[in-house]
Amino acid sequence: MQAVDQLRLIQTDDSGQVSNQTDLPILDELKDHGEALRAGTGDSHKLIKHPAPSQQGTTGREVDSVRQDSAIRVRSEDLEPLLEAIGLGCIYCDSLQEGLRVIGTLVSPDVRAHLMRVLAGPLEGLERVLKQSQEQGEFIRTVPVKRIFRKVERAAWEVAKRSGKQIRLDLQDNDIRLDQAVLGDISGPLMHIIRNAVDHGLELPDQRQAAGKDPCGLVTLTCQAEQTQISFEIRDDGAGIDLHKVAAKAVEKGLLLPAEAQQADPKQLTDLIFLPSFSTAERVTEISGRGVGMDVVANTVRRLGGRAEVTTDLGAGSRFVIHLPRVSVSAHSRLLEVLLVQHGAHILALPSQNAQVIAASPDGSSNVLVAPNGSVVPRISLADLLALDRDQGAQKDRRTVLFVHCERGQAGLEVTGVPLPARVLPVPLAELGISAWGIQAAAILPAGELCLIVDPEQLIDPSGPPIDQPAQEAKKLVDLVY
Repeated sequence: MQAVDQLRLIQTDDSGQVSNQTDLPILDELKDHGEALRAGTGDSHKLIKHPAPSQQGTTGREVDSVRQDSAIRVRSEDLEPLLEAIGLGCIYCDSLQEGLRVIGTLVSPDVRAHLMRVLAGPLEGLERVLKQSQEQGEFIRTVPVKRIFRKVERAAWEVAKRSGKQIRLDLQDNDIRLDQAVLGDISGPLMHIIRNAVDHGLELPDQRQAAGKDPCGLVTLTCQAEQTQISFEIRDDGAGIDLHKVAAKAVEKGLLLPAEAQQADPKQLTDLIFLPSFSTAERVTEISGRGVGMDVVANTVRRLGGRAEVTTDLGAGSRFVIHLPRVSVSAHSRLLEVLLVQHGAHILALPSQNAQVIAASPDGSSNVLVAPNGSVVPRISLADLLALDRDQGAQKDRRTVLFVHCERGQAGLEVTGVPLPARVLPVPLAELGISAWGIQAAAILPAGELCLIVDPEQLIDPSGPPIDQPAQEAKKLVDLVY
């Protein structure tokens, strides 16, 4: 409004010339800003200035009222259309830049140079504005994880009081923020694990003293942010999980044969507690025994594109870790950077945060490759994993190897053709009522094509696809889409 008010002071005299009745420093600023934008050095958000409300002659209470009035509440579902529009704007901007590049190859050098002078600057400015809007929008919909930590703390104390336990809580949020929708989804699993840790993990004070422990048990909840993921770790110094009891219960339920139970390693046994209705609890309380409800935890984490794991030491305690991708395909209207792979008529995408190009596929039939970090990794084929025809497509003889890395491991993934970077708005398959091993989402590309986004965690899982979801299901989905 400051600019508008000053521009209204510009009038025309009788000769039709513009006359200025006051100094207009705002015009000089606008001119300077326009020149900076054309030169590609301007910041769009500096164009509009929002003067601070005058606080002259106001009391402290009035100042606080002004500050409160400047804040507005917006429902997250009302924010989604705006963020989706920004995301689509980024995708269309990518398409325009690619179109300008293609046009440049079809015209003379003089015309190409003119196009670059006229269009390159505005396109770069548009991309910068959209990027700033996207980053600000993503920040707006994140909330501090300490918000759920407060609820967890209250729940832990309530369970301790009801069960007669003495506890110490160590909550470390590390000032991390998370998408509000994702935090809302993960709050249930966190609360369940914390309650179990207090009610069934920690011993009673006299039992702890008899075991030579501090009668006051310790439960720790830590949130850590890494390059590609955010993890929640819940640790207790309680009795731990008796894996012999887990193996016996698995045999009793027919999940394992006696010989298999004897040969199972700790990870195979702890994974069993994520199965429905699996529990070794000797007593039933309002708080479910270890394992009861853990299938819901696993399903929620899996739907968010993450995974849960358990390690335990009998007599020393247990450790639960929930790993979530930093950029989740389950987050609505969030742009995802991917590498596009063309396999015949099929367009597949891998999240860029989990993949990078190594080089053209070397000759030979070696089943291993040397990764950029120097480690030796297995070499696998995307076509084989998804049961696609290896000889399909015009680029069947031109292959590239991607270094795929995630929490479950790393591998050299052989793909057809040369992967191209792109940005997409993913739609999780769960929202479409579809489930297929190895595929986590779908997306529409700027030109209108549909691409499927593969799940790196499942692709390089040494155990391969589960029995109830064979790789042929992914092939059926790919064939259906294309």
